[in-house]
Amino acid sequence: MKRFKRSLIVGKFAPLHLGHDLVIRQAIIECEELVLLSYTRPEFSEFPPRLRESWLKALYPSATTIVLDSSRSTLAVPENSVDDETHRNFVADIYLAQVGMPLDAIYTSECYGDGFAARMSARLQGAGIQSYAIQHVNVDQARIRVPISGTALRKSLHDQKSFLPKLVYSSLVKSVCFLGAESTGKSTLSECLAKQLGTTFADEYGRTLWVERGGKLDFEDYLVIAHEQIKKENEARSLAHKFFFADTSPLTTQFYSEAYNGKVDPELLKLSHRSYDYVFLSYPDFPLVQDGTRADDEFRRAQHEWYLRVLADRGIVYTPLTGSLENRIGVVLRVLGEI
Repeated sequence: MKRFKRSLIVGKFAPLHLGHDLVIRQAIIECEELVLLSYTRPEFSEFPPRLRESWLKALYPSATTIVLDSSRSTLAVPENSVDDETHRNFVADIYLAQVGMPLDAIYTSECYGDGFAARMSARLQGAGIQSYAIQHVNVDQARIRVPISGTALRKSLHDQKSFLPKLVYSSLVKSVCFLGAESTGKSTLSECLAKQLGTTFADEYGRTLWVERGGKLDFEDYLVIAHEQIKKENEARSLAHKFFFADTSPLTTQFYSEAYNGKVDPELLKLSHRSYDYVFLSYPDFPLVQDGTRADDEFRRAQHEWYLRVLADRGIVYTPLTGSLENRIGVVLRVLGEI
């Protein structure tokens, strides 16, 4: 039998860090049921409610997760700066409305936990939910086991990523995609920028498979290429620092399927809508470098025009890259805010 029947943990989880994880996992071990409640006002734009909810549900699937914002709560979410009693009463009202069951314990790593538990006890007793006091379980208030706080993390998130669960950090990494016709420097850009920023890149799987097959691909191969490309991107993201670079996307695979087969697998078409935080279109404004695997310059021009049409049709915002490699790198770094 576990120590408690039901417990509650409340936090912004903006972002969810290993200090939160320590408290939550102890509660999971000691409690039959755990309720996780998250809210903040104002919101942090980089940690919106649906993202925080996805972290909590993925990492703690056995818990009941409640993530609030102004559109998800019938009660006005209080400002972070208001007094403790206002927050305690708000949490009690939410708990009564959405859970409405006896509560045995509140887990925190905060000095306010005793007063919070006492107020929750009074409110639940007043509502006839229970007749006994809620216990406060204080976990690592001195931050000895995990010396971090959300406030400190928000000041330099990427420099302190070791305090974040891998799932959380990878979701905060920004994706940078290079599109463009053949021989426009995409692979060189990806590799150079990844090296310069100390991060990762996903190279073009379609080119690798094309070489392995001696330049002969079947229609079915293009869907395989798209899935493998996405797998490469996910691997790059999991090891990245702040950004990861992709020198192609499933949209490119769609182009080649259309160009060489006259058709596109419906699943590949869906995958081609994969979104990225930053999209750059590399222009063919320097001579084509023929490495034995590329088509001619006419094909390159047609490919560029195809990208212009499709990006416009889909409303995809992109930054054009022109000129020398150094100029293109400079444009990317400025857009990413790295210079």
